[in-house]
Amino acid sequence: AAPLRCRRDAEIVCWHLRLAPVAALLAWRLRRPFRVFLHGVEAWNALSPRVRGALARADFFGANSVHTLGRFRAAHPRFAAVPGRVFPLGLSSELDDSVAGQLPPELGGRPFLLSVTRLAETYKGEETLLRAFARVRARHPQLALVLVGSGPGLPRLRKTAEALDLGGSVLFAGGVSDADLSALYRACLAFALLSEGEGFGLVFVEAMARGKPCLATDADAAREVVRNGEDGLIVPPRNAEAAATALLRLVGDPPQAARLGAGARRAVEERFLPSHFRARMAAFMGIGGAAQGER
Repeated sequence: AAPLRCRRDAEIVCWHLRLAPVAALLAWRLRRPFRVFLHGVEAWNALSPRVRGALARADFFGANSVHTLGRFRAAHPRFAAVPGRVFPLGLSSELDDSVAGQLPPELGGRPFLLSVTRLAETYKGEETLLRAFARVRARHPQLALVLVGSGPGLPRLRKTAEALDLGGSVLFAGGVSDADLSALYRACLAFALLSEGEGFGLVFVEAMARGKPCLATDADAAREVVRNGEDGLIVPPRNAEAAATALLRLVGDPPQAARLGAGARRAVEERFLPSHFRARMAAFMGIGGAAQGER
């Protein structure tokens, strides 16, 4: 086999912890520095022995949020002394809303709130959202809630919606096309995700890019994306009453919702455009200047 070769200034970059053993082996074979990007729950959950061993060779950790980097270091203190830096995510490409997507016909023109997530982990907060929505619907019976996403938690959430007597006001849309998702973002009154385990929360950025106010919790990295009172509202996790109060503010006060939505769009233009994302990722990879040494 031909020997492995690379540029003298090359570094090995690992974008997911599952690939760390392969990246570490490659870095060892090539005698090159090795840096790892941390994304979310996989960074602070238990690590396999192979991944732990691979990370012991890492020279630098990048992370998508202060929350992710902090939880990683707290969960795995042996790596706390390794240099690291936060590189927030952003839109990876310009929004293309030129293709007209379709709203679910079941909406029938009703105003609606939107949530987009994988329906699997309980930390995503969808049960809390359903309980909060039940309180909001008592004041706004014409309002609907659209949940986009699939996963093994769907039967459990359907049962919760039935127990709350939400009937046809909750639409479990499953997976949708990019065009249809764009249409949902554009048409919704507000976006809500009450998770307590987001490593970043790119769905917030996607909603904010369409000028939509967002509701998030103060338990994870969402508070680094959504600024309370500026482009959305922040509430404690697992608190349906607080979430309902916040949603009522967004639904019942259109001028405030419009102000927050305008702030959300400005936030994307100032912090989360594709150009911002590319520059941060180039910095992480050491293109045009090393990121090493920052903590």
